[in-house]
Amino acid sequence: MMLDLTVAIPVRNDAGHLIQLLASLAGLDLARQVIVADDGSDEPVEAAALAGASGFPADRLTVLRLNSSRGAGAARNLALSAARTQHLLFLDADDRPTRELRSLCAGLAQAGKFDFCIFQHHDSRLHKDRLFGQPCHDQAFWAAAGLAQGALAPVSAAAAAQLAQTANYP
Repeated sequence: MMLDLTVAIPVRNDAGHLIQLLASLAGLDLARQVIVADDGSDEPVEAAALAGASGFPADRLTVLRLNSSRGAGAARNLALSAARTQHLLFLDADDRPTRELRSLCAGLAQAGKFDFCIFQHHDSRLHKDRLFGQPCHDQAFWAAAGLAQGALAPVSAAAAAQLAQTANYP
């Protein structure tokens, strides 16, 4: 069983990373719909070109465009307004999901109803310092919530409030 899922991706002038992300998503086959919200890129991204370059199925890919850059939040809101599934996952063009994301989505589908899911992830910007995981400031919120490491589990309202302070939103 899988989630009825849309992946929403805001992007601006980053078609190369976007193509890599779409190729990853094609391999995971976890989203019924992917919405790319182009935040006024200098060269607009086009669905057919993205599908061809990434191998992501064209019939499950929608590209929306803001005519001028209004920021990632506006692009996310544009994608949100077009989502037609029960669940939504926001990713950035430079994110690289792994097979564990598919497992997480399957676990969420089995768990049933939930309001939101926030999960730990690896921040690729840490590679330059030969580190793995999240930045220390984000990891501190997980530790304060008593969830430094762990499996899929409901959290208390207090823990959710701690986790909502992270700089990263997956």
